[in-house]
Amino acid sequence: MLDGGGTAQLEFDTGSLTVKTLYGHQSAISGTGVIHANGLVGSGLDFVFDGAGVNTWSGQITNGGMDAVDVNLLANGQAQMGGNLHVRNGARPYFRDAYFGLYGVNETVVVEGVGSQLYVSTHLRVGGNNSGLLQISDGATVRSYYSLDVDSSAGSVELDDGHITTINFNADAASVSGTGSVMANAVRGEGYRMLFDGAGDHR
Repeated sequence: MLDGGGTAQLEFDTGSLTVKTLYGHQSAISGTGVIHANGLVGSGLDFVFDGAGVNTWSGQITNGGMDAVDVNLLANGQAQMGGNLHVRNGARPYFRDAYFGLYGVNETVVVEGVGSQLYVSTHLRVGGNNSGLLQISDGATVRSYYSLDVDSSAGSVELDDGHITTINFNADAASVSGTGSVMANAVRGEGYRMLFDGAGDHR
């Protein structure tokens, strides 16, 4: 664990580190190198996943725009960050569960572009102790297998031709804006007005 308030520092000079879960603060990680991790837990860290991956998804940690540490993320990890996450150009990072804005500082998650996808195999939560914003645009998709929970006071979702797929979508209407699609077995929240238009069996 690298706590920005302490004295521990991780400095890279074209080196590499392999860990199960990376716990780190922005001020404690610097240099240029590679981290191999199953999960990412951090505060003040900006993660960028850019381009399609095969068995691992490659991204970067940026520290105030000064340093870029590459991250190779394996499946089944956890994302619990206070910073920003950007998924673009066909990248498809995979997490076991993800909490954005629940701990640490406020966080913005951007998923953009056709083919780009953020996949969470259990629970995805947006907002909590701090604010969380999930933006999905230009044909991108967020899939959270069991649930996507948006905190009614601190979380929000913005769609611009974005798509959400989950079993349980738990969010008030006031927390969701824009245009796109939500495919869910159940929708729980206040303020919705639903219209079923056209032939078919709507059950």
